[in-house]
Amino acid sequence: MVLGGDDTRPYDLAALEHDRLRPLDDQNGWLRGIHMATSQTPHFKGQDGTALDALLVKPLDYVPGYRYPTIVRVHGGPVYQFSHEFMPDWQVYAANGYAVLAVNPRGSSGRGVDFARAIDADRSNKDSQDVRRCRSRGGVGVGVADPTRLAIGGWSYGAILIDEIIARDTRFKAAISGTGTGNMYGMYGMYGDDEYAREYELELGTPWASRAAWDRPVTRSCTPTGSPHRRCSSVANATSTCHASAPSRCTRRCVR
Repeated sequence: MVLGGDDTRPYDLAALEHDRLRPLDDQNGWLRGIHMATSQTPHFKGQDGTALDALLVKPLDYVPGYRYPTIVRVHGGPVYQFSHEFMPDWQVYAANGYAVLAVNPRGSSGRGVDFARAIDADRSNKDSQDVRRCRSRGGVGVGVADPTRLAIGGWSYGAILIDEIIARDTRFKAAISGTGTGNMYGMYGMYGDDEYAREYELELGTPWASRAAWDRPVTRSCTPTGSPHRRCSSVANATSTCHASAPSRCTRRCVR
């Protein structure tokens, strides 16, 4: 059995028979004849020369030379990666005149263990730099994104990273932060309920024994690990903070 799809086609089931695939269903047949947006993969370098990539989806009516409002997407995990798979929301954005720039910063999967572990005990630092670099090199730099009409959105760790970014960067006009947290001390207070609290302790130690690691000086290139909530006055864009309505660790994480 094979589950396969791509940027313009949702997953289908097929049976592998010798050297070919035999479709087992046609659940996506209704999409035939519908114009779908494709994606390209811009490659660029981070501030320190690290090789990075992203996915860029252009609007369906894309005209070379015209700059479009652009949504920067940040994935959760952080060990995950955006890939050439069908993303229905990206198709909706493209159909309504938006470009989508989906970033795979350091901490993502797909480039080996060292790349994924590059943010250990230093989350929201190198990866936030990479997101901003991608915006300037992978979107604005290739002549697609309008630098005056940028938005950013993400879920889970993507939201944690977004909280960090918008506390420092005012170039995004709007942001959506879903089931994240701007207060890592509050998140640690959910120990036993949120598995990521344990991961932070393994990387940083406990807040009371390793205060310097949890509360870095503001002279760093990023805000302190626990402090985006302390820089709310620096957030200059329209921001929607979302979380699930049903009881869950994500709901309680956001409330805290």
